[in-house]
Amino acid sequence: MDKIPQVYQQRNTFYYKVNINGHRVTRKAEGSTLAQAQRHVDRLYRTNKLDSPTHASVLASFMDPETNPRYKDARITGKQYTARYADMIAVKSAELDSLLSKGIPSLYYKPIEEVSRKECKTIMYFLVEKEGLSYRAMKFFKMVKLCFGQAADEGLVPANPASGLPDIHPAKTTEKLPISSSDIKRLIHESFLSSQKEQDTFIVLACTGMRIGELAALSARQYDQKSHILVIDQAMKDYNYKEIGKPKWGYCRTIPLPVTAQDSMMRLCTSAHPDGRLYHYSQNWFENVIRRLSANAMLQQGWETPDAIKSMTPHILRHSLNTNLRLESRLPDLVVAEYLSWQHQPENSVQAGYTHLYAENLRPVADAIDEMYGVSEKILQFAVR
Repeated sequence: MDKIPQVYQQRNTFYYKVNINGHRVTRKAEGSTLAQAQRHVDRLYRTNKLDSPTHASVLASFMDPETNPRYKDARITGKQYTARYADMIAVKSAELDSLLSKGIPSLYYKPIEEVSRKECKTIMYFLVEKEGLSYRAMKFFKMVKLCFGQAADEGLVPANPASGLPDIHPAKTTEKLPISSSDIKRLIHESFLSSQKEQDTFIVLACTGMRIGELAALSARQYDQKSHILVIDQAMKDYNYKEIGKPKWGYCRTIPLPVTAQDSMMRLCTSAHPDGRLYHYSQNWFENVIRRLSANAMLQQGWETPDAIKSMTPHILRHSLNTNLRLESRLPDLVVAEYLSWQHQPENSVQAGYTHLYAENLRPVADAIDEMYGVSEKILQFAVR
């Protein structure tokens, strides 16, 4: 290196540029003032560590899906690592970068091969101090361990100093209670929403246990109106609900729609957009529908699980269907898991081919949902209250 790089400031952060493998790379400099940051760069220059990789530089690679090394590898190896997950990692990495760069900059910008196992624990203690024993702290420390693991994979360090360190375990929080089947049934057959489309959306969500991203990506071609078979083979893949990809973990499923939800699905398909999509809304629209439903329902009395209704979310509806089916239907857990695509359960199989014939194996689940949530009449009358 010919000369010491000059530090410059952008807003409240200091940077310097260095050539690495023929590329001009921008790096953050440690320090709260320009003079301190320049002394930090001078020290790196004197010890020939100016271009050494740091925890900060490895984490920076995860802050953009295009440079995320795990996502890049997955596109070659075929491993499950979706664009949506890469986007989520980018957001979390940026948040962690802000926290570590301000809180423990001397360790964060230290050459990564010099970081000891004890210092990895120091990062863990720092995260708990700042975030508490929370889910957020747990996720952040997993990102820290991911960075050191990536550095070891790339040969930047001889061994991963964070290997084997325990995870941060969040303190127990109040469990999200499921909504009882009798309350779901009442929410379906008494109208607590002023819009037919919103009510139909709720009914389909409650009776299928779809994830919110799967519901938002639905198109008319996924539903066979003769056999009432629904093919769930796509979902929104980004947080802005602009891109469509595969469902979570890349697994698709084909399910029979319960009679209770068939009229609602037919109406939604009839009013589909010209491109076949049932919805062109943001995530907030779906969450607001459930929020309004919850608020309107809580104005009434006689609920069996009022606390669950008060905290209702799209995911709680999925959780409620899973719980109610397992407690009341006497169906095998594996069949319920297949219907809802709980693919993290190792005994669960993937529905290859998405055929209607395979879906018929899950017909008892649809029948059980009708028994819990349905009424004797097949056609549900919508009445605004």
